[in-house]
Amino acid sequence: MKGKGKRKMEKLKEKTKFFTKTKICALMLLVAIITNMFSPYSVLLQESQAATPAAGEPYYELSIRPIDDVNTVDEDNWTDETYYYYYDYYQGTVDTTDNYSGTRVVFIDLKVKGSSTVNGADINLKYDNSKLIPAQESYTGSGKNKKYFIQNATGFTNSNSKSNQDFATIGWGTQAINELYTDESRIRTGGAVAPGQQYISDGEVVGTFMFKLADGMTLEDLDTSTFSLVPATGLSEGLQVVYWPNGVQKISSRLRLPKIWWICNKCKENTNKYSK
Repeated sequence: MKGKGKRKMEKLKEKTKFFTKTKICALMLLVAIITNMFSPYSVLLQESQAATPAAGEPYYELSIRPIDDVNTVDEDNWTDETYYYYYDYYQGTVDTTDNYSGTRVVFIDLKVKGSSTVNGADINLKYDNSKLIPAQESYTGSGKNKKYFIQNATGFTNSNSKSNQDFATIGWGTQAINELYTDESRIRTGGAVAPGQQYISDGEVVGTFMFKLADGMTLEDLDTSTFSLVPATGLSEGLQVVYWPNGVQKISSRLRLPKIWWICNKCKENTNKYSK
């Protein structure tokens, strides 16, 4: 594919506002969630060695936003994600995607699926730093002299004064914890519904993360080992999802088979698999 790289300057999502009052409420909710983990009135569900999630039980799903086949899709119809995957072409610093070896960026959505009665969740994810690097996008100059570039992220939000993309966009109405630990290659994010909201929708995106692929890596190098769960304070199994089937609170937690569904149609291990 040859041509002149061009830029579609649209945010993939509006940045989430984060007020002090909301922080306080969120932290209180998180404490309540953790407390419920050890309450005799809560139900702790252990995952069996099932091939698919059990009906009605919530689970996290990680999915890479699709990349167009640049050999069959006209460039005018490429998605933003496709331009970011061929970032140097996107910026016009290379004039072809043939034998492309430049910067590649992917966006990974974290969803909660399987139940329509979820009102809070928390997850602690480790990523393979030999394949993925948390990234953010900034720029220099202005007007016709504006130049964009990808840099390594150190937190969920981009602190640069000339910021275009954060590492993470969070979908929870009430945010409780959002931390990127680059020294441990770890992400923790948790939250709850907004005040006045009862539940989130089944399949709602609660987080979107921007990663640069390590040098020489492509989507084909990603597989079900790219992410894994690790224990954290209040998360002995690395995740929990609070839901209310028939109006009764349950807390879903997975141990031997973490309930993370991995969707990546072009990855080495193809589509619809649990992480192990």
